[in-house]
Amino acid sequence: MKPIIARLVRRLPEVLTQADHLPSPCQSVCVMNESKGWCEGCLRTLPEIAVWGSLRDEQKRDIWRQIGERANA
Repeated sequence: MKPIIARLVRRLPEVLTQADHLPSPCQSVCVMNESKGWCEGCLRTLPEIAVWGSLRDEQKRDIWRQIGERANA
């Protein structure tokens, strides 16, 4: 696992237990993986990145869960 992805995975348990104000998973490595369809740094898709700021915490939590799944893919 790439170090940048390992860092996301380490943050996952803490983020998922936060009640509110979930942080962005952005790690300033904005390179889209065309074959997988998500960013190499944060493992979000372009639509997820685009709407992040307007999402409710539960929606952000769902994306964080997906990030965990993608990290293991």
